[in-house]
Amino acid sequence: MSDRFPRRTAQAVVLCAAAVLLLAFFVELLPRLTRDQRGIASTPVPTGARNATTLPLEPGQRVCLDGVVVSPDSEVLQLMLDPAEPLPAPPLRVTVNGIGYDAAATVRADEHTLRVPLDPPDETLAAAVCVANRGRRTATLAATADPRVLQRTRATPYGGYPLAVAFQATFTEAEPRSMLGSLDTTAERAATFNALGPWALWLLLPLLGLGVPALLLGAYYLALRRPGGSDDDAGT
Repeated sequence: MSDRFPRRTAQAVVLCAAAVLLLAFFVELLPRLTRDQRGIASTPVPTGARNATTLPLEPGQRVCLDGVVVSPDSEVLQLMLDPAEPLPAPPLRVTVNGIGYDAAATVRADEHTLRVPLDPPDETLAAAVCVANRGRRTATLAATADPRVLQRTRATPYGGYPLAVAFQATFTEAEPRSMLGSLDTTAERAATFNALGPWALWLLLPLLGLGVPALLLGAYYLALRRPGGSDDDAGT
């Protein structure tokens, strides 16, 4: 005795599955794709990394992250202060320096999340991101001692040796955009990792968005159908 379904029942089950997928797209996925948020240009040291710690900066002290990737979308540098840091924090001088590129800003934080607007470079390059305490008391940056992060970069005091920590730093775009609105930027970034160019991503997206669900539903239908079954088999 076969445990598979006749054609008509299999079609009804697959249509219900397709309706569930469509409902999930409009209820869950579409709002996320159209929600405005600041796009991340690069994440030298991610927020929320393991082995969280702090990096105190004494008055006049400066620390840097070397070899940080900065792109034309790196319009805002986001830093994190220690949640226990009294506010407002001491003024901080932030500089980003690469070959043929220099950007700087002085900020005084009224929140523990510090967003520093910067003039981005015209092209992607490697730079040093430095933070100096220009105040009269200690400022404490949120940092990490995660060994995986420290393999890429770590904080270095001016004129000193690299420390066993790295302060959290993220570059973002200045204006919030939705994921759908930033597809062109995503395609350009993906083109740097393949020889086909941005058109490859534009071709891949509909294949993934439509082709994969269609293949899954087709496989589900074939799995449900009774071998050699027909509509006339439904009553037997």
